[in-house]
Amino acid sequence: MTNTGIVESPSPLTPRQDRLEAQMIAVLRRGGTRSSLRVVVDEFADYARLQGIPPESALGIVRSVAQRAGPEINARGQAAVGDSVADRVGMMVRWFKSRYHRAD
Repeated sequence: MTNTGIVESPSPLTPRQDRLEAQMIAVLRRGGTRSSLRVVVDEFADYARLQGIPPESALGIVRSVAQRAGPEINARGQAAVGDSVADRVGMMVRWFKSRYHRAD
C-alpha cells in the first residue's frame, strides 16, 4: 500500500494548543488586560517554537484566534485606544514575533 492519493490533513490540535487558543479567545472576549493577553501569547509562542511550528503558520493561528473573538470585542461598543480588533491583532503579532524569535 502506498501513500499516493492521500491528502495530508492538518494535524489535530494538541490539548495544550487547544487550551492556549481557548485562553486567548477568553481573554479577548471578556476584555481582559493587555498583560493577561500577553502572558497567553507568550506561552503560545513558546509552545509553537518548541513544537517546530513555522512562525508564519503560528502567526496565522494567532490572527485567526483574534478574529474569532472579534464580534465580542466589537459588541462592547466604544473601545479605548488599543482595544479594537485590529489593535489587538497588531499587539498579539508583535508580541508573538518578539517571543518566538528571541535569542535564548
